[in-house]
Amino acid sequence: MKRSDLKSARTKTKSEIEKEVNVLLAEIVKVGVELKLGKHKNVRAAKFLRRNLAQLKTLLQEKTILREKEIGEEGERP
Repeated sequence: MKRSDLKSARTKTKSEIEKEVNVLLAEIVKVGVELKLGKHKNVRAAKFLRRNLAQLKTLLQEKTILREKEIGEEGERP
């Protein structure tokens, strides 16, 4: 995932990112099967997909933590 793609993903909502995660998971399975069958030549494709998946999951976790922090700060105010 390029930096520009990651920056644009930061502006997306949590549900949109979750959809992208599901698409990547399906694509990782597809590429893995194709590699084992010999249909896919790029053996590093799965590595790049897993890296993109990790980046998106990290972004989801950051959004969750920030949301919880915002809720906690709102509750502390008198």
